[in-house]
Amino acid sequence: MEDGSGLSKQEQEQIRRESLSTYFQKSATVVRESAKRFEHEYARPGMNMLLTAYERHPVRSSFLGVLFALSILPTLAFIGFSLFVFTTCIFIALTGAIIVSAAVVLACSVPFVAILVVLLCFSLFMTGSGIGAYLFFRLLVLVRNDGARAGIAGWTRETKTRIRSPASQPQQQVKEDTNEEHALDEDAASDGSDTFTAVSAVVFDQPVKSEPSEGSGEELGIPDLSLKEVQ
Repeated sequence: MEDGSGLSKQEQEQIRRESLSTYFQKSATVVRESAKRFEHEYARPGMNMLLTAYERHPVRSSFLGVLFALSILPTLAFIGFSLFVFTTCIFIALTGAIIVSAAVVLACSVPFVAILVVLLCFSLFMTGSGIGAYLFFRLLVLVRNDGARAGIAGWTRETKTRIRSPASQPQQQVKEDTNEEHALDEDAASDGSDTFTAVSAVVFDQPVKSEPSEGSGEELGIPDLSLKEVQ
């Protein structure tokens, strides 16, 4: 049976075995090289040093060798037990510190949350009181200036404007100022038209005079106009 690569199952199994064999050979080669390097760099120099020391000082070397052989197991046991105790104490200390810290933080969080709730309620009360006092003051001012009915209506309208869209108040104020300026311009224009009409309605009743004097405007035929006072 062949798959999409064109190789049968047996051929694929053989290729996999060859790959594993190659990998094993590479690993064995690396291990052998490491063992040879350790042997040539550490083991052989150490053995030669021990043999030289034994040849020079046989009694002392024998004593040290026996002592090392007998004390190796207790030394390793002591080192392992020390590491175990050290690790256990660190773990217990960290666990206890975390538990105690969490307990202290939780104990302190209860009054902290209570204080925040009290401050929240107090802030709401102060804000509501300030807004209520300001609205009541505005009501008194509007009622005193405009009367009861008009003052209450204006106060209601002002309150709704402040509550719903306080950001649009500057735009409304600008529009009101613009409307007032247009109204003033229209009033000035109407006053000017009225003045022009009044001036146009003045009666010119002086006849044209012509005198023979030279250099006068009458000789050129320019009329001398005088206005009557309009009473």
